[in-house]
Amino acid sequence: MNQEKIGKFIIELRKEKKWTQEDLAQKLLVDRTTVSKWERGLYIPNADVLLQLQELFNVSINEILFGERRNTKNDKKIDNIPIELIKDHKRKIKKILFSSAIVTILLIFAFLAYYFFSNYNSINIYRIFGENENLSINDGIMIASREKSYIKIGKIKENDGNSIIKTRLYFIRNNKEYNIFTGDKNDTESLYINTFNYNELFTYKDIKYIISGLFLEVTLEDGEKQLLNLKVERDFSNNSIFNKHRLAPVSDSTNMDLKENVPEYIQKNFTLNKKDNEYYYEKGYNEYKEIQKYLYNINLFMISKIYNDYEEYFEYSMDDYSLTHYLIKNNKIEDNFVYDISKKTCKIGECSQDIIDNFINNYFSKISK
Repeated sequence: MNQEKIGKFIIELRKEKKWTQEDLAQKLLVDRTTVSKWERGLYIPNADVLLQLQELFNVSINEILFGERRNTKNDKKIDNIPIELIKDHKRKIKKILFSSAIVTILLIFAFLAYYFFSNYNSINIYRIFGENENLSINDGIMIASREKSYIKIGKIKENDGNSIIKTRLYFIRNNKEYNIFTGDKNDTESLYINTFNYNELFTYKDIKYIISGLFLEVTLEDGEKQLLNLKVERDFSNNSIFNKHRLAPVSDSTNMDLKENVPEYIQKNFTLNKKDNEYYYEKGYNEYKEIQKYLYNINLFMISKIYNDYEEYFEYSMDDYSLTHYLIKNNKIEDNFVYDISKKTCKIGECSQDIIDNFINNYFSKISK
């Protein structure tokens, strides 16, 4: 429909009656500005007004909506006005639905974007470990989110038999010490929960200082104080948009197929233990025993080499290509390092190239095929 044409037709009908806009407005019980808007083609009168106009001007509603009186030339077009109205209505409905769909999609996208940026890299898990000549810690953990942090230093291993009577965990910020906790030996095995902005032990911004400088001061029974410079290494962060390895939940079904995710070498040479989510392989002779495991639910390959007087351990994460090595003698960690195979860089400790080459040639070359 042509709104401008309809407006001009209303003007024509009004002037035939010699009415002003105010006259027509009074007869229709509307404001004069409303009549002005019809005649300028800004609006089309609603159904009730069209019925009144039909009576006042002795024309049909179809003629008003067509913008002309009926004649032999426009007779069929005027009769088709209801069909045109329906089509016009459908077009408007489609336009409204399309606009609504676009707005909905934009709102969903905005929400997902907000959620993503609010939660991306918002949870980090760190390993805490360290040693000196007499003490060592290797099972500490820290979990940090934007709302809370959790710290557990873990058990202190004593190598000289001198009992610990006091411990103090602290970090350094701008050359100043800030205590996280003080207590006895057993306090290192307690879980410390820190709620940011409420009775906090440290702030969220202090996480970076804890990572770069965390220390455990130990007071021994004889009064001597020893210091452990603890290493804080990030082990996990929720900074992946997609999970690299998606494994179906382990079930009791004997038909479960893991071939797609398990290296061919492990499938052929290892035994599957679904109960513990692992493949394992064991060999040994005289004074030596070797156990190899592949934990398929976390994509971790492990080797334990046990000799009479020492033990050697390897842990290789097939997700981030990090190789962790431990050498233990007399219940003491003699050597420990973490090496990134993909980047060929030493991340923690002093990496032995001979040990790395041995692992790559004898194990990595097989499980990476």
